Amino acid sequence: MLPENEKSGSVQKELAPFMGMGMQLAASVILCGFAGWWLDGKYGTEPWFMVSGGFFGAVAGLTHFIRTALSMGKQKDVK
Repeated sequence: MLPENEKSGSVQKELAPFMGMGMQLAASVILCGFAGWWLDGKYGTEPWFMVSGGFFGAVAGLTHFIRTALSMGKQKDVK
């Protein structure tokens, strides 16, 4: 049985990739939404580019998140 501090270290190591994936998902939504907001200001099309950018960022981020999670699950099954 592992001491308490070693248990928390191993849990953190297992959760770190998922936390990084969550940050990437949030960043893709925010960056694409921000780019859409900028385009809306440039072309006067509020709020269409911002909504489209946020939606595109969410779809792209979720696709990447799911693919990465599935590949990590396959790697863990192999070990």
